[in-house]
Amino acid sequence: MTVRVLGTGGTIAAFLEGDSLRWLSVSDLCLELPSGLPSTESLDLKRVPSSDLQPSDMLDIAREVRRSLRDGAEGVVVTHGTDTLEDTAFLTDLLLGDDSDLGGAVFTGAMRFASHPSPDGPGNLADSIRLAACPAARGLGVLVSFAEEIHAARSVSKTTTSGLQPFVSPTGPIGQIGADDIEIELSPTPRWPSGEGAETEVALVKAYPGMSGSGLEALICEGIRGVVVEGFGVLSVPESLLPAIKGAIEGGVAVVVASRALTSGGLDQGPEGHRLLHDLGAVGSYGLSPGKAWVALMVGLARTDGSAQELRTWFHSISPR
Repeated sequence: MTVRVLGTGGTIAAFLEGDSLRWLSVSDLCLELPSGLPSTESLDLKRVPSSDLQPSDMLDIAREVRRSLRDGAEGVVVTHGTDTLEDTAFLTDLLLGDDSDLGGAVFTGAMRFASHPSPDGPGNLADSIRLAACPAARGLGVLVSFAEEIHAARSVSKTTTSGLQPFVSPTGPIGQIGADDIEIELSPTPRWPSGEGAETEVALVKAYPGMSGSGLEALICEGIRGVVVEGFGVLSVPESLLPAIKGAIEGGVAVVVASRALTSGGLDQGPEGHRLLHDLGAVGSYGLSPGKAWVALMVGLARTDGSAQELRTWFHSISPR
């Protein structure tokens, strides 16, 4: 049995020669691995900065992870740029679903170029291969391994561009990778069914005081199927945005409201302002960050009829606990 390593580019594969930047293949990265690791096979899916990945590319990556596990890989590691790693990892987590029982699925990357005198990529990759092959990683969904820490894809976010650990989770890492052992403080829980579908015509709009609804209306004219509105505090949005939200819902566009404060719960709870959005047909993100709600809505629109009630059930089923 082997661990499959999927390459997508990113800083971990970036090699700077003078003023020229080239991308190493994932097989090149695996040549630098120390001895004693599980056997690997490698495949390049992309060689680009993760900021250039399209939703369709993210879907391809997620589907390949699921396919690799179903084809018998002991585990799968994805090397990815850190800018959007959390998005692709969470999309993969949602599509992988209960197929996570088949093996570990781990995303990793680097903060230093491969050409740096002391790159962090080889260590992160070696740790991730060990983690993907670890029996304790099965059933946990997609994990992010970085700087010897283990995070769950559903909660991790990039919060800094300095230092060698850009990722944090609200409740901290779920495990650590040591020189001789791997400790994971999370047990498998029942997960949703796996799948392959996602609706990529979904937008993310950040609310700000006094904003008009013209930006949202323009997105509706472009034909989006859903939109996540990043609101404030306890899922609040400017009153000036309400007509555009109402028009979007009446036009068949699914609207999810998330909070930059990571507020838990839905719009059917709390004060009158919440209930107003709920009564209009908007859906709360149930604790998912705006970015993760964007990913969840893409999958939710493919798995439900797009109604507010079914989307509420979907978001509640995958919300952090």
